[in-house]
Amino acid sequence: MEQSLVSREHQRKSAILESAETLFGEVGYRGTTLRAIAKKSRANGALVSYYFGSKEGLCSAVIEQKLEVLRPFHQCLAEMKKPKIQDLQKSVSSLLKHIKKEPNFHRLAQRALLEDSSFSKKISDDLIQPWIQEITRSIQNSSQKKLNKEQSKVKALALLALIGQFASYLCFFQESISISKNKESSIEVFETYIVEEFIPRLLD
Repeated sequence: MEQSLVSREHQRKSAILESAETLFGEVGYRGTTLRAIAKKSRANGALVSYYFGSKEGLCSAVIEQKLEVLRPFHQCLAEMKKPKIQDLQKSVSSLLKHIKKEPNFHRLAQRALLEDSSFSKKISDDLIQPWIQEITRSIQNSSQKKLNKEQSKVKALALLALIGQFASYLCFFQESISISKNKESSIEVFETYIVEEFIPRLLD
C-alpha cells in the first residue's frame, strides 16, 4: 500500500515536471503560470505548490533534473588528459542524439538564456561554460596549427552556436503536425554535417 502511494506520488511529480518543461520551452519562464502547469499536468494547483514551493522552485527542479543527464557528455572529455577530436565528435554526437530525444529542454535552455532569467546563470555555469572549456581543450590538443587558447575558444563558440541552431531547427519541425521522411532526412544530414564535417574543420 505504502509502495503504491510512493509510486503515485512519483508519477504526479513526473507529470508536473514534464508539463512545466514543455510550457517553459514554449512560452518562456515569465509567460508560464503555475495554474497553466497544473492544468496541463492534470494536477491540483495546491499540489504543485506543495511539491515545488513556487514557480522558481519548479523551474529549478526541471533544470537540475536535465543537467544531471547532460553533465556526463562534457565530463567524459574532462576526465581525459588530452581529449582528441575523435573524442569530441563522439561526445557531441551523443549530445545531438539527446537533443533529438528531448528537444523541449534545449528550447527551455535557449529561452532562459534569452530572457536573462534567474536560471540563465545556472545553465551557463553548469552546461555552457563546461562545454566551452572542454571543446576548447579538445581543439587545442588536436590542432596541428598550435592554436592558442583564445583561438580555440572562438572555434568552440562557433560549434556551440551550431549545436544551438540544430536544437532550434529540431524544435521547429517538432511543432509540425507530423514529421515527414524528408524532414527526418534533413535533420540527419544536419547532424552528420556537425559531427563529420564541421568539427574536423575546426582544426583548419
